[in-house]
Amino acid sequence: MTSLEIVRRTLVGVVLAAVCCAIVGCAERPVGIVLTYQVDRSVIGPTATVEMRSLVAAVNERLGRAGRARITGGEELEVDIYGALDAEQLYLVKRLIGAGGVLEFRITADSTRAEDKPEIDQARLLPPSQKDVLIGGNKVAEWVTYDAEEFGGPDEQDIRGIVKRMAGDRPEALVLIDPWNVTGDHLRNASKGFVELGGPAVNFMLDARGAAYFRQLTSQNRPNPATPGRFRYLGIILDKRLLSAPSIRETISNSGQISGGGMDEAEVDFIVDILNAGALPYPIRLVAERSTGLAVSNAGPSGTSTLVLVALAVGFGILLVVILVALAVKTR
Repeated sequence: MTSLEIVRRTLVGVVLAAVCCAIVGCAERPVGIVLTYQVDRSVIGPTATVEMRSLVAAVNERLGRAGRARITGGEELEVDIYGALDAEQLYLVKRLIGAGGVLEFRITADSTRAEDKPEIDQARLLPPSQKDVLIGGNKVAEWVTYDAEEFGGPDEQDIRGIVKRMAGDRPEALVLIDPWNVTGDHLRNASKGFVELGGPAVNFMLDARGAAYFRQLTSQNRPNPATPGRFRYLGIILDKRLLSAPSIRETISNSGQISGGGMDEAEVDFIVDILNAGALPYPIRLVAERSTGLAVSNAGPSGTSTLVLVALAVGFGILLVVILVALAVKTR
């Protein structure tokens, strides 16, 4: 192999290596914030088994390239957040990490229906700290928080007959428990969409089993021909918060839409991301937050900084090749 051939191959190898190094980042991205989370035993109980590796994997799925989670011992994990974030960005990251992502579909209790009276009467006897409504030892209903912009205050009447109360400073609505239990476990995918009037919404698709359960739930709650204009309402709940309650006008199977007065495009994007990432296997709570003192900048292997790194890498490769060429000519 001639000296010039060696130089040529060296040129190709050095430039390619330098460009790849610049694009993916030769070193770890700078960490701006470190968040510490613990498994929330107050929710799952003291004896529940916890698999930390599956929890960390679920958190990393949500983070993408924004950060990285790792186990630090016991039931604790630390999350390194890359780059310097302002207060709003950090709030969104925390919300993305901590949201349970549990989706449920429940019929809302209706104060105008006689068949709902036993559940409603029992629910009204409960203290604010108790959410589950039991009759004969069986859970028949549940109090969940709700979006006040969508359903109004606890004292405001709702055409849907929504049963409400205040639990401390949080408004809650009553939803009924059914045997079909349609949840996000049956979700195939979620995407951003729009309602007929142009507002943002979340479109969702269910798998075959979820579609079968959803068909039974909505079929059992279709309008009665004997009472036209009177509907049941499908409560759509994310992390025990009632987002919307559209009327059930016909049987629904494998798809639907989530929308509401309080949902803007940012909220829709958040819900889509959470639903597609899936629910966390265990609830977690934030216990500590530490800043590394990283200044706000465009640091990291993306955007303009990536182009600068590529240019520097290529320039370094060309300089190195010029030196090799000069040495090769000198030794001929």
